[in-house]
Amino acid sequence: MSNIRELAQLTSDLKVLYVEDDEQLQIETAQLFSNFFHDLTSASNGQKGLELYQDAIFAKKPFDIVISDIHMPVMNGIEMLGHIKRINRDQAAIVVSAHDDSNYLMEIINMGIDQFILKPLSLQNFLGVLQRVYHDLTQYREMLQKMEQEERSLEMMEHGVFRFQTPEDVDNLARVLSQVCPDPLRTMQGLLELLTNAVEHGNLGLSYDEKTVLVENMELEEEIENRLQQEKNLKKYGILKFYKSDSQIRLHIQDQGQGFDFKKYLSFDKNRIFDNHGRGIAMSKTQFFDDVHYIGCGNEVEALVKLGEKNLN
Repeated sequence: MSNIRELAQLTSDLKVLYVEDDEQLQIETAQLFSNFFHDLTSASNGQKGLELYQDAIFAKKPFDIVISDIHMPVMNGIEMLGHIKRINRDQAAIVVSAHDDSNYLMEIINMGIDQFILKPLSLQNFLGVLQRVYHDLTQYREMLQKMEQEERSLEMMEHGVFRFQTPEDVDNLARVLSQVCPDPLRTMQGLLELLTNAVEHGNLGLSYDEKTVLVENMELEEEIENRLQQEKNLKKYGILKFYKSDSQIRLHIQDQGQGFDFKKYLSFDKNRIFDNHGRGIAMSKTQFFDDVHYIGCGNEVEALVKLGEKNLN
């Protein structure tokens, strides 16, 4: 996204629930949010927020995004979000938190929520989080529509080899292959994380720190496009191998990069909770696949999806 005005235009139609018990902070933050969301509903505690969420579901006018503080009376943010995730596990949510909330955030991440606005709230931090959530929400809805329109043409496939090079390749491959899995949307999210990692950090050599700055400045998409056009990257591609048996689907992904220290990314690190990226591999391992393991130097990864009884609840 090129600027704040463009982001505000894109997010203006989103319906948002904002839950915060500090009345003055709620007023000040709601003023900021109103520049981006025309349909903004506020609540002063988790219990009221949950009631408003349930009412919206009943009225068939659900919230697109839930933004919540953690520490609140009557019902705190963790309890409220737990209830919301049981109603709709794919609900997009952002948690407003402080550095000393890190112990609570591990519990929230285990719910499948990994987007945080750090207190005291800054415009730059908010914009970065909003951009990511909007992108994920839009991608999720587009995938849903395409899945509904397409037949499961790969149902009988037992083995396949696929090349990918660009973000568009990643989107298409994740969407198509996820359809043969028991929980397509979950598998799709995991594939998007692992394939994107292979393109950005593997083939294009984007470092963790470089991506941090690019995401903060909303310049990531432009930089990826520039690197794809560099002569040294024109012939680089990734390979995904698909294997299906009676008991599982095995997805083997390999890029042409130099690898990386993958061990520190397989689990959630409290020191990186507030970073604007870097949780995709851990989310894939704990939320999207039955197992994820890297091979050798880290430019190869395998993800497993068990067949039969659904294991991702």
